[in-house]
Amino acid sequence: MAAEEGDGTAEVQAEQSFQKLLERFEQLEFTTLMDGEHDVSDAIVAIHAGAGGTDAQDWAEMLLRMYFRYA
Repeated sequence: MAAEEGDGTAEVQAEQSFQKLLERFEQLEFTTLMDGEHDVSDAIVAIHAGAGGTDAQDWAEMLLRMYFRYA
């Protein structure tokens, strides 16, 4: 609405308010996801290709690489 009205001040204020809300939302999201009893503990992840052949081995390797990069 501020852009349509040509009011630059209101547009800047709206953008600043949006950024503050976005930061707060990200903090709350992280806190909500990581508030369990065991969230500070380590995890063991095992990926097995099973009896799927070469394609399954390739897929397992891609998953492993993805998890290593994420962690």
